[in-house]
Amino acid sequence: MIAAKNLTVRLGDRTALQDICFKVDQGNFLAVLGPNGGGKSTLLKSILGLISPTSGSLELGNVDLNRRDLKIGYVPQVKSLDRTFPAQSIELVATSVIGR
Repeated sequence: MIAAKNLTVRLGDRTALQDICFKVDQGNFLAVLGPNGGGKSTLLKSILGLISPTSGSLELGNVDLNRRDLKIGYVPQVKSLDRTFPAQSIELVATSVIGR
């Protein structure tokens, strides 16, 4: 089960999500639809722990996602490599991930 209760996320002076509530029981699905800028990615990033909610709570099972390091990864739809990032650093990260 995953649940959001009164989830609010503010990014600077902009409210990206406000009072979001949902519950999805194990074995069920939830589709999040909306226009560009509607908060879909912000919701996902909040669930993954990449953005801290301003208020409200997120739970996975009985675990409060706001209070635990779950070591969850995120792969965005669009490649976003900073072209000023040194190639040696990219190689170092890649080799550490694959164990070479």
